[in-house]
Amino acid sequence: MSNGDQIKAAINTLPKLVYIQPRLWLSEKDWQLWDQQIQADFEGGKLD
Repeated sequence: MSNGDQIKAAINTLPKLVYIQPRLWLSEKDWQLWDQQIQADFEGGKLD
């Protein structure tokens, strides 16, 4: 079993309230990365 499969299996055993916490964290992390990319594109002149 790969690490990805192990992670998926572990997530499937989590109670709903515990499952939500990393999901929210990952969502926030995605938005931070998106904001950084937009800022880098802006500063690099890609949005002109």
